[in-house]
Amino acid sequence: MTRLLTILLTIFTLLPLNAKDEILSLKLSSQNGLPDNSVRYIEQLPSGELLLMTHYDAYSYDGYSYRLPRCDRP
Repeated sequence: MTRLLTILLTIFTLLPLNAKDEILSLKLSSQNGLPDNSVRYIEQLPSGELLLMTHYDAYSYDGYSYRLPRCDRP
């Protein structure tokens, strides 16, 4: 029983060493289309888009382009 427990603990200890997590990093700036470099706040919307709030405006970023979100007011 002790030997089985030792083998199982060894296997479960070594499993995370084989996991490969990839992290993608992208610098968002005016050089790649962001209208204003002074981002004050970032939030992810339920749609997956990023909402970037600057000193003057808020922009949404879908991974490809920036746009000003529209507010439909009555």
